Amino acid sequence: MPTLTIKMKLPFVIEKEGEVYVGHCPVFDVYSQGCTAKEAELNTIEAVQVFVQTCIEMGTINQVMQESGFIPACQIKEDPSEENLVDVVLPYIASQNLSGCHV
Repeated sequence: MPTLTIKMKLPFVIEKEGEVYVGHCPVFDVYSQGCTAKEAELNTIEAVQVFVQTCIEMGTINQVMQESGFIPACQIKEDPSEENLVDVVLPYIASQNLSGCHV
């Protein structure tokens, strides 16, 4: 079965607020929290995955990416800094024969 994996490197902030840690992905303005910094990170990554998957399903991903400041990688002249970035992976598996699919 064909598979597709989308991998993004996104900026990420974790701050302690009272008794909890809050994770924030400023690119998409997505937040989550956890009892530890690691839990907040994992929960925020999951929240970003759900957000992006929902955008794909709704057909709004191009608009959201443009509004969030994304541009095609071929337009970048230098590699961006990888400081404070996390990997967000969205794995997809084809649910049917895609031999007739044309992109």
